[in-house]
Amino acid sequence: KDSSANKTGKNIFISTQNAEKESVTSAKDGRVANIDGDRYILLNVGQRVETEKATQSVKLSNFAEYGTKVREDYSIDPAQPPPRQISTLVLAAAKTPLFLGELSWRVGLVLTAANLVILALAVSTANPRASRSSNLIFAMFAFIVYYNLVNLGQAWIAGSRVKAVPYLVVLHGGVFLFSLIWLYKRHLGFSVKSLVLRSIHRARSVRKA
Repeated sequence: KDSSANKTGKNIFISTQNAEKESVTSAKDGRVANIDGDRYILLNVGQRVETEKATQSVKLSNFAEYGTKVREDYSIDPAQPPPRQISTLVLAAAKTPLFLGELSWRVGLVLTAANLVILALAVSTANPRASRSSNLIFAMFAFIVYYNLVNLGQAWIAGSRVKAVPYLVVLHGGVFLFSLIWLYKRHLGFSVKSLVLRSIHRARSVRKA
């Protein structure tokens, strides 16, 4: 996240693409530096995934330090506070992708907490004969994936790759519906087998009538 000086950050995510290839670079932290009159972003401890569009070949590389040059028209206004320090009302009034990305992250945390409560209720309603560890592993996996998608959405929205409202609706609305359906299924003891048996029973009842 942004620092007070707006020159360093953690959990860096960079996505670039051109006619031949596209790449995704992620790093533990990074900083902005001026080298020989050019502006660079220096990343520490991360990995880079590069995909060739023509052949769909993928190249994965890990690095201890990686530098990438920032375009010439990029600038940082030291007088402007980073998005992390701006109030939610100001972010909501702004229309810039960077502010919308931060706003989507804040709203996403609230929606994530609500959806995880419903998902936890569905997971906790388990069959006594089934293994409890499998539900615990699924809950941990669901949280990790869900939280990473929230962070990934922030980067995509800030980079103008996706719109804020559709992403929030698809991600959080999808998890909400999935959690409700699963909770309803567990509450009624619904399964595909029971559905088939009910259909067969109804068909036999109609024939007898």
